[in-house]
Amino acid sequence: MLEEKLNPPAAHISEHEPSAELLTPWYLPESHFEELPGILCATDLLAAWQPDAVAPLSSSSPDARWDTYFSATPASSLEATLALSEPARSEVWNPTAAASAVDCLYRFIHALEQSDIDQAMSCIAADYHLFENEIDMDIHFLRMRLEQFLDEWRGPECRVSLTEIPDPVFFTRGILIQATLQIDYLHKIKQAMNTVLLGYLIRFDAEPGQEWLIHAFHRVG
Repeated sequence: MLEEKLNPPAAHISEHEPSAELLTPWYLPESHFEELPGILCATDLLAAWQPDAVAPLSSSSPDARWDTYFSATPASSLEATLALSEPARSEVWNPTAAASAVDCLYRFIHALEQSDIDQAMSCIAADYHLFENEIDMDIHFLRMRLEQFLDEWRGPECRVSLTEIPDPVFFTRGILIQATLQIDYLHKIKQAMNTVLLGYLIRFDAEPGQEWLIHAFHRVG
């Protein structure tokens, strides 16, 4: 009995311990890769087994495996080849529209600096609309928010500027400009100059033949 406890039958061991096949690696590089110095890269490992995956099992010649591997043309590869064969589309760029959007942005900033709410709102489209943080914002909501800002910033020391040069980007629904507004103003309570940075992704749009106006301020940063 003592001998059976110290040396249990092999059948009992196989029920609780993994077999030798399960403990072996799922893939061993071919012998000639083991002789290479340094660390194998992913390309070396792929070259060792990928041709076998598409070559017939009866094919034992390495050349035949590679020929079969490269002759296979999946549908995705064919679509990619057709896409690359199409002529490149030229980038959409309208200098007049870009200049109009940038001019609108600068007029809006100067109006904020002068605390002129009516002039600032003249740069906003009548159908301004934005849904942010579960709040539906229209042009009337924007006017009230701007009036709150101007009440805080108002004063001869107020300066509103951009931290970078506007870079218009055209897309299917208008023009996008990412801008950071820097507001330097006299804090009414602290009686000291304060600086605020407000980052926005601004969308401009216009009807045919009309000037470009601000349609949305998307807060970023």
